[in-house]
Amino acid sequence: MTGDESLFSEKPIYRQRNKLNLRNAAALRFPGVRHTSDSFRLAARETEVWLRDQQAAICGAVIMSGNLVTRIPILVKDGNRFFIIQIHGKLRKESERSTIDEVGKKRTTAAYLLKSAYRFEVLKRAYPNAEISVEFFFPGTGFRSTIDGLNRVQFYHKKDKKEKLADFNRLFSSVDATPGTLKVCKSIPEVVSHSFFSGQSVGDAADEINSTQLPFYSESFRRHEGCKWCDFRKKKGDEPGCWQSFFLNETITKPDRHIFELAGHGNQIQSRNGIFYQEKAEIDDGLDSFEKMYKYGGPTFTIQQRRNLQILQAKSEESPILWMKPGIKKIDEVKYPLHFIDFEAATYALPFKRAARPYEPVYFQFSCHTLGADGSLCHTWWIDLDPENPDPHPDFVNAISRIPGIFDGTVIQFSPFESQGIKNIINTFKKNSMIFAGQIIILEEIRHGTDSNYRYRFFDINELIRSYYYNSFQMEGLGLKQMYGAIKKWEDTYGDEVKDGNPEHVGYQEIQDYDSDIYDGSTAMNAWIALKNDLLSPEEKRVIPEALQKYCSLDSYAMLYLFRHLQKHAKIMDGNDLVIFSQSLSK
Repeated sequence: MTGDESLFSEKPIYRQRNKLNLRNAAALRFPGVRHTSDSFRLAARETEVWLRDQQAAICGAVIMSGNLVTRIPILVKDGNRFFIIQIHGKLRKESERSTIDEVGKKRTTAAYLLKSAYRFEVLKRAYPNAEISVEFFFPGTGFRSTIDGLNRVQFYHKKDKKEKLADFNRLFSSVDATPGTLKVCKSIPEVVSHSFFSGQSVGDAADEINSTQLPFYSESFRRHEGCKWCDFRKKKGDEPGCWQSFFLNETITKPDRHIFELAGHGNQIQSRNGIFYQEKAEIDDGLDSFEKMYKYGGPTFTIQQRRNLQILQAKSEESPILWMKPGIKKIDEVKYPLHFIDFEAATYALPFKRAARPYEPVYFQFSCHTLGADGSLCHTWWIDLDPENPDPHPDFVNAISRIPGIFDGTVIQFSPFESQGIKNIINTFKKNSMIFAGQIIILEEIRHGTDSNYRYRFFDINELIRSYYYNSFQMEGLGLKQMYGAIKKWEDTYGDEVKDGNPEHVGYQEIQDYDSDIYDGSTAMNAWIALKNDLLSPEEKRVIPEALQKYCSLDSYAMLYLFRHLQKHAKIMDGNDLVIFSQSLSK
């Protein structure tokens, strides 16, 4: 935490809680470890007092020097020696080196070192005579838990205390990051900084940022590749974005269409050449018009073709609002009932059950909308909500078996995630095949269905969309949420379907209560992990289950919505491409 915020602050940061849980697990190896308060100012005072002792181990130590301040995950003091300890979730092989002495080419490693370099700088200023070392802790790939519930760190004091402490000590491998940190202290790597700061020392950069003379938004600060991830680049509600405020260009007619949203590769090269808007980008493969793409494009859409269509649209040149290729007709071969199914899985560095490895996937939720040949629709869902249950997979499988007609027809998925998940659970169960024989039979029957000759038992809508479908609202990728948004906009703008007031026909941001912020797979996963780690407030324990259920249900409903849209247009195809221009439609 950085500031006067508690773990249960206005925005529920589940991921941060789970990271702190991992940090607390690592800290248990230090006898007498103490935890600072959530309050930033109080934590600074506590740190100052505790560091007066000859030996100290502090979680969340706050160090201040002038106007510079940092919060260190674990700070250990032994006399005049200080150890900055950072815990990182990335798995590390036992064969990897025990020292990080170079920044290297990996952005993640450079980011780790930049954090430690800043912490080193502030700590050195506060305690100039101290000898400072830096250690990174990583979960090891070879670790297996010897007990259930290793993730519930706060319960380590119970009867399994010794076993948990032994597992925590075996889980983390320690890497000496002092040499690499010192190099970054002297020269900030370009891969994780603005060009204005790359090559500077961390101390000089910190002083320059802290000064009132720094020329923000001057010629020294130009747009760069890092702007791709900036929250302030685009318009936020009624407020203009950073680019509209400080890089206004009256010659740009579509300033909201930036180069970073173009599909495929080449964006970095364009931005390095000073091109930041799609309408200024050039088409470099020869297919520089819709006519050429239609004539020479081939039977499937390539990423480059999608890129070209975006550029044509940004340049206000002729481009279709809908384009479907004949391959989309594969959708007519599905057999009813259709099971639009979505799994949610979680991975965490601290295993939930005995014999599990770090980041072993746990399937904790599913939602399935089953569509019958007569148009009937049935919704089935299940979620694990028991913090003390280390293995939800048996209940997960039993619940799936109760989906009406699940062994017949077609299982519709978006990407191979669900079929791969079934295979993963089967392989896990086979390690104890006598115990889980019934669940293995269920999963094998779901995999193959009752018709062994049917080749589309698992039907991937994503594959259809990637290869054969385009509409003019596709701006942010081909994932389920992006495609649901694009197709929903298309139907709302051009569609002729009857709006039935279905409450599920909404966007991901509209399904939440209590600012629960569960609108993508990552937040759903971290909210569930926080539940398993027993890190939710009483109010969150009340509202999070419903929010998780709504989120997963919208995923399976989104697939149904996409299917109906594709099927509706596939029916009017005559063997050729279906191409629709806006002028050919009237709302």
